[in-house]
Amino acid sequence: MSLLPPGPEILVPNERALAALANPLREGGPLHPAGPPLRLEVVSPTGAPSARIASEKAFESPNALRPSCRDLLDAARTAHGWRSIQFRLVEGLHVGHGKYAQVWTAETQVGGRAVGRVVLKLFADAQWPLPHDYRDTWRPVGRRVSSELQAYAARRPTQGRDVAYCYGAYSFEMPWGDVVTGVVLEDLSRTAESIADFCKREKRNLSSVEDAYNVLSSSFRHLHRLHSLDVGHVQPRLDNILVLR
Repeated sequence: MSLLPPGPEILVPNERALAALANPLREGGPLHPAGPPLRLEVVSPTGAPSARIASEKAFESPNALRPSCRDLLDAARTAHGWRSIQFRLVEGLHVGHGKYAQVWTAETQVGGRAVGRVVLKLFADAQWPLPHDYRDTWRPVGRRVSSELQAYAARRPTQGRDVAYCYGAYSFEMPWGDVVTGVVLEDLSRTAESIADFCKREKRNLSSVEDAYNVLSSSFRHLHRLHSLDVGHVQPRLDNILVLR
């Protein structure tokens, strides 16, 4: 085992990475689910015909429930609904070689009808850094995807209140031929901003210690609610905490 941190060698593209770099995802490109949802328990319970499970009923959040995209939720819950879903990539938010996920905003159609914008998080492991003993963040793609989906499932009671809605996890075929897992999430870019940007914009209104305390304590209560659902490894970085406008 190496006791030294990895150098740039973990970012040297191998054969799979070169194939992905030669045929990348592009703005305007279409993506279709390659099959039915992988795990229905990750999908938001909002609008579900049955009552919420007991643990979800017991969960309390002070935040109001935001509107959801019912068309996507309904498509995820029906046997062949996935066939009616189409995405068109709009903007790469976190893309390129050396990333553990390729994250895009995408315009969405269900049954040929536009239903709004979502965020696609694609676990394209051809673009990952190469494994290194020093990096405990590197895990085989199957383990990383399983852990990620389990976290979305655990956060079901918080969806639409404390975290983004999850509209399903699907398989997608990439332009370079790989089939990868992708998660469809609510796009909050037009309705929320990072807490750092919020504080900068509202600095005149956050002049007192009490006002600043209320904003920060609300954020940490939110993190506590996530931890209470056994969702670990939540990083309380300022860029990861959003405030609704």
